[in-house]
Amino acid sequence: MLIVRGLRTVANWRNKVKELKELKEGFYHLISDAEPEPILVHGYHCSDMAGQFVLGFNAHDGGGILPFYDLTDDAKVIPVTVSEEKITVAQAMDVLKEAMIDVDPGSYAHSWHCNIAMMCHDAIHASGLTEFLSESAPHTIGNDAASRFMKLCFGAETKN
Repeated sequence: MLIVRGLRTVANWRNKVKELKELKEGFYHLISDAEPEPILVHGYHCSDMAGQFVLGFNAHDGGGILPFYDLTDDAKVIPVTVSEEKITVAQAMDVLKEAMIDVDPGSYAHSWHCNIAMMCHDAIHASGLTEFLSESAPHTIGNDAASRFMKLCFGAETKN
């Protein structure tokens, strides 16, 4: 697995330090013998980790951050080339709608649903309105709002 760091030789450690100096904030594919497919990550210097260069994962891939120095020796970090070709908003929406077809728990659509629901839930708590609501109301309202948004924007029938 990529996040398990093995013992490193001095030569391997020097190679990682050299590789780190070449990395800049941006998107990368993380590749390892332990992973069947490249994982898209966002590389950046994390202020919560004293400016250490980390690789951020989205919720669909498990979420979280991975310090660069914790990569296994066989892991490769390859910059992702972003196309200069412009696409229309309609084309972008078509791509998103296609990605939202699978609505099962753990899917991309489900991760969007959960993030939207939690933002609604948190906004309800921050508003101070919870004193007028039942204990379960923020959860119910958040999930309902997320389901409505997913249906309106992507035609996806999500629930939690």
